Amino acid sequence: MGEIKKLTGQGEVGTVVEFNFLMTGVSFPVTLKVLEDHIGPEGYRWKAKFEGPLAGEHNWTHVPKNGDTETTAEIEYTVPGAVLARSPTG
Repeated sequence: MGEIKKLTGQGEVGTVVEFNFLMTGVSFPVTLKVLEDHIGPEGYRWKAKFEGPLAGEHNWTHVPKNGDTETTAEIEYTVPGAVLARSPTG
């Protein structure tokens, strides 16, 4: 993840972040939108969708468990064909 180009919001639902994502030497413009930001007695949930040539979702949960915190991260995304077709030497 590269430097943030534009940020609207402070992490709450509706926050939008524009940045470049670098994968195997190829830079992709990405826009991330926060869809869920919830904290309660059952724990914390955060969900975001990212769009652009690299698109997908992040889902994070943090749940109290036996005096600790259990964290689960689910990240689903599509990889553009340009990344897969690129040879390791360029």
